Amino acid sequence: QENDTILQNPDIPMLGSREINRKLLSLAIPVTIGASIVPLAAFIDSGMIVNRLVNGAGFARDIARAMYGRFSGYVITLINVPTALAIAISMSMVPAISANIARGDKEAVKRSTHSGLRMAFLLGLPCSFGMNILAEPILAAVYPFTSHEALLQTAQLLSLSSYTIILFTVVQATSGILQGLHKQRIPMYTLLAGVAFKVLINYFLIATPEINILGASIGSLVCYSVSMLPNLYYVHKYTGLKPDPLPILFKPLFASVVMAAVIYLLTKLLPEGRLVTFGLIVVGIVVYVAVSLLIGSLKKEEIKPLLKRLKK
Repeated sequence: QENDTILQNPDIPMLGSREINRKLLSLAIPVTIGASIVPLAAFIDSGMIVNRLVNGAGFARDIARAMYGRFSGYVITLINVPTALAIAISMSMVPAISANIARGDKEAVKRSTHSGLRMAFLLGLPCSFGMNILAEPILAAVYPFTSHEALLQTAQLLSLSSYTIILFTVVQATSGILQGLHKQRIPMYTLLAGVAFKVLINYFLIATPEINILGASIGSLVCYSVSMLPNLYYVHKYTGLKPDPLPILFKPLFASVVMAAVIYLLTKLLPEGRLVTFGLIVVGIVVYVAVSLLIGSLKKEEIKPLLKRLKK
């Protein structure tokens, strides 16, 4: 049809209000739990970190609270900035996949899935690498610190936590794909499994004096890894998409490594300062986009739609 409208099939009986409500709840509850991944992780940290630092690792309560404050107020806040991109990717995947499923277009489902996975790695990897390299100067430029020791400890936390960006981005993208495939319970179960691992790791590692609050970052990395790996498996299983690591993973990874190397060299050559830090971020973006275009990881026609999506 010209307007591409999908008409009601007269052979399928109309659903009653009770059945419609049941179906809506079966969709809404898993999706809502899946969307709670960030606040749920933050809630677990808020309830465990200070307690385990004091009662397990032996820190004084005021020191433990200061460590947790820098982790939750500085590190997590910075991590949440690029992860907003992941939520945008996830939201765009659900209607695209669902529409193709409704039309019975399996090839379009594969194309949308491939595009979503590639975009997740394309955006997540450079954010993780860039924040890892620039952890200390970004923190120094944005937040005040009472001591250099506090800055170094927080930078170590941010460097480690930066890799949650790519993991979270892929988790959100795969969750959106699975929700579009009407497999919304899978990301809910994988999330719950990840959270269970996070609780265990928080409990034991944060209480280890040599690791202390770094255990919270390790717990987040494990949480998102446990969620991501089975999500990827089920995405490929239910879409029929064959693994294609070169454009999806390796090309964005190569561009990210080149970008990180350039930024690292410039940090050794240039003086410290807020303007220098913001300049390095701009240089990193330019280098990453240029390398991505050169190796075919990113196409020119994709830049304008991507910029529009980021503005929204």
